[in-house]
Amino acid sequence: MDNLRIIATAYDEENSCEYIRIDENFKTSFRKTIDGIKNASSIAKIKGGYAVAEESVDNGKLYLLDDNFQIKECIETGVKGIVYLDYDAKNNVIYGGGYTDGAFFTLKNWKLKVYRKDKSSIHCIKFMDNHVYVVNCEDDSVYVYNSKFEFCSKVEFPSGSKPRHIAFNGNNAYVICENSNEIYAFTIGSRGALTLIEKHKTYEG
Repeated sequence: MDNLRIIATAYDEENSCEYIRIDENFKTSFRKTIDGIKNASSIAKIKGGYAVAEESVDNGKLYLLDDNFQIKECIETGVKGIVYLDYDAKNNVIYGGGYTDGAFFTLKNWKLKVYRKDKSSIHCIKFMDNHVYVVNCEDDSVYVYNSKFEFCSKVEFPSGSKPRHIAFNGNNAYVICENSNEIYAFTIGSRGALTLIEKHKTYEG
């Protein structure tokens, strides 16, 4: 497997942000303290370095770091509670989602675009094969957009199930729901559409 990247922080503590890389044997292969960032919530490997989100209930920040983990730029996004970042390497686009206000954003060529919708709380945003998958746990849905953030389709889950994360493996996608303790398996079709194959409980009882 690829190295697993983790960003860890002690909430509200200055200079407590650490980047940790885990190898295929689940051993720590690299560890680095990143000064100047507080309440880091997500990290993404980008061209020429890293992007790190700083969670804030008022104005989430996006830090761009070089390969030596030195801060090159700090961008105030206006998005509250950024909890997830992803990166489209082909088009050099950073995607981010906010849990507190439900907004999501793109950063391309230093241009920030913020998208907002009603009844929204974004817990995960993932780019895959020219489509963006936005997991909205507020209205129990996963929204599918193209790379220009034009709406393509959505999948609705039972009310109150609270989908949290989406992961991909080949032509399949998997969504885990927090409240219902279920994993949903989908095939990925035309324009990124998700078609349900099966679902399973994460525990018996």
